[in-house]
Amino acid sequence: MKVALRAALLASSLALHASGKPPKRDPPLLFGGPVTKVVTKAPLDPRLPTGPALAATPPRPLTTAARCSFTRPVCVHATSVAADGLLPAALSAMETAYERTVLVLGIPAPIGSALDFYVSAEPQELTVSQEPLELGHWDRAAVFCRGGASGALLDRQASLCVGEAVASALDAGESPEARRALSLELWWIGGVKTSLDVQAVDDAQRHPEAPLSQTGGYALLLDLLETTRSAASPGLLSASMYSAAASRTSPGAALFDNEPDLFDVLRHSLDEELPRYTDLMVDFALRRALAGDRDDGTRFPSLGFAGSFVRPHFDWVIPFSTLPRRVLSGTPVAPSGTQLIWLELDDAPMGAAIGFRAEWEAPVAFQWRILLVDREGREVRRFDVPFQERARSADARVLRLDSAKAIIIAGVNVGGVDLAYPFDPDIQPFEPAACTVYLVSM
Repeated sequence: MKVALRAALLASSLALHASGKPPKRDPPLLFGGPVTKVVTKAPLDPRLPTGPALAATPPRPLTTAARCSFTRPVCVHATSVAADGLLPAALSAMETAYERTVLVLGIPAPIGSALDFYVSAEPQELTVSQEPLELGHWDRAAVFCRGGASGALLDRQASLCVGEAVASALDAGESPEARRALSLELWWIGGVKTSLDVQAVDDAQRHPEAPLSQTGGYALLLDLLETTRSAASPGLLSASMYSAAASRTSPGAALFDNEPDLFDVLRHSLDEELPRYTDLMVDFALRRALAGDRDDGTRFPSLGFAGSFVRPHFDWVIPFSTLPRRVLSGTPVAPSGTQLIWLELDDAPMGAAIGFRAEWEAPVAFQWRILLVDREGREVRRFDVPFQERARSADARVLRLDSAKAIIIAGVNVGGVDLAYPFDPDIQPFEPAACTVYLVSM
């Protein structure tokens, strides 16, 4: 498996430039590779959480029948007599999910002698439980799954089960939300989308202000990296991130020591340069803003299955005729979350310009970007607001509005406190921050 992981790491890359057009490919950027400067991470208060809890493994359900594959390390179990007849379909779904994830995509296999799926006769949401950590240097664990569905939803549960088993084998210390995000992305790559996938995208896009450490946000970020910034085959970039984030937890600890986490890997892949990291985050925010039926085919093309449901919620939609306006973020923005504002330009006169100013309070840092789009959602121009880590305001002047239909303003709460304490998804609860935006016609 280590050979496969090294190959995945060497194949993984991120393109550094972001635009509405297909991104240019820069030289490969390796996760876990050398950085241009040494960054010393300051010690954290020992009272702060270091990762998810090392919970006791729940007892396995009682079963009435079981079937195991002769070709793949998967087994299915009926939790009642009524579920016995579901085992052939469930076993077929698990075999297909394993083959699609491990053999076709080339993702490292789960650990353990066999992956067990306990099938209910009644519809039941998928739950995944970790086994005790495998003895060794890295946090790795087998899992077992419980669920109940039929048809395409059974295929989806089987795929998510295999995906979470992969995530737990690569880095058991990641949060349940992060492990589910990897399994969801692997399903989106190879599976047939269902109404539950549309709902997952819709839930995430309804709350762009929420932290990316929630399942939907994680999955959208992974999907963007896979579809626009990876030089590897599908799925390997995401798996490489989890492999590079592998951690070690001391025996007897109550919490995982999830260092590094996925965001550490992302920053490290960008040479620990905060402006490059914030540029990636704000580009991701603008792509989310134009996803769905506003997409010109270059933003989030892989989410086209969700149609208009992938449209995000804008904090404010402001007609040009109502300027000047000063607005407060309707919902405070969590670390790694985004505020989105839509400025409608239908009434803008020829030669008009817009003045922009955003303000927020210490110790939060925001990164802003302004995008002009036409009626088809195509980029007309963009205005980059330079990132200043210790600034508490940002200003820009937007000129030449004549060919644009709307202005999209995205502000990302970078999170963390300073360079010594960057955003850590394991330190919760998160403290959201509000900001004000002033817009004036000039």
